[in-house]
Amino acid sequence: MILFLLVALVGATPAQTPPSPWTARLEALRPEEPSAYFELGEELADASAAARANGDDATARWYRELAFRLFGLAGALDARRYGRSACLALADLAPGEGERRRFRSVALLLDRRGGTVPPETAVGGSPTAAVGASEALSLYRRGLGSQVASRLDRTGGRTLLEAHAWAIGGDVDAFLDAARRQRAQGRPRLGAGETTAMLQFEVGVLEADRRPWSTDLRMTGGSPLADVDPGRLEELFQVDVSRPVYRGGHWTAR
Repeated sequence: MILFLLVALVGATPAQTPPSPWTARLEALRPEEPSAYFELGEELADASAAARANGDDATARWYRELAFRLFGLAGALDARRYGRSACLALADLAPGEGERRRFRSVALLLDRRGGTVPPETAVGGSPTAAVGASEALSLYRRGLGSQVASRLDRTGGRTLLEAHAWAIGGDVDAFLDAARRQRAQGRPRLGAGETTAMLQFEVGVLEADRRPWSTDLRMTGGSPLADVDPGRLEELFQVDVSRPVYRGGHWTAR
């Protein structure tokens, strides 16, 4: 199984002992309560931002590394409730745009209710969102732009379109603004390339398991497909769920 090669921050063991009151908070964590890991991760992420704003880069980096571990443990210990949230939190902390995109892609793939990969689509979003996004583009091409925003909002299609903004020129807000102005302008004058991009996107989201290779390359940007096993998120997050207890400056077994 192909897994993402994620940043070395994930799973790294901080070299220094955490200051009080973090030590007590860390030592109180128990794997039976993954919410506590996630909540403490949020606090440490905030502490990292504050330290960075004060020019203390070393402390900011240490807090960030620890927050990475805590978010990863929360997501791996309870994928159903925290898998997707952990991906989004890690995306916010990741130092590089490539890492951020990877975590966000996995968040889209993880069903927000069950921590599983929806079989209906390999590009994120529900079938309803896929149909809504496709219908919105069709409405735009037909000059019915006043209905575009409501169709996207009602179906959840906007999130899907934002993840593949190349289909509408790279700027969702500009696309929606152009759609709102259609009442006076009628059908838009689209070039062949613009129409092709929209149609490739529609094929990609509606026919995820049967789309041609050219469309697949466009949808994924040429990146390897994400192979996400929700039963083994610890590998994705690079954490050891067999060592979730903090004692004496180290992570140990239960």
